[in-house]
Amino acid sequence: MVLKQGVKITNLKPQLIIAIIVANDVYNLHKQELVITSCDDSKHGIGTLHGQGYAFDCRTSYFTNGEAQRVANEIRAKIDDAFDVVYEGDHIHIEYDPK
Repeated sequence: MVLKQGVKITNLKPQLIIAIIVANDVYNLHKQELVITSCDDSKHGIGTLHGQGYAFDCRTSYFTNGEAQRVANEIRAKIDDAFDVVYEGDHIHIEYDPK
């Protein structure tokens, strides 16, 4: 697992450590390195929890759309229901958002 240059994790909440470990394991199963492209840095959409340190994004450029969706589904299946895992077309967004 690596952080894209410039990614800040200063506000990352501890709940995300589990999600990062799970995502890393799934990426390894697909023979790809998990690259975290964003945490609590840069601008994000309205309603996202990036700014509060409860979300991160994962690179998917080395997957086809179908593969990226499968990876997102596998992460979702292996993680607690308190997390949202969404393939957003150019990255996988993972967010701790207990209902």
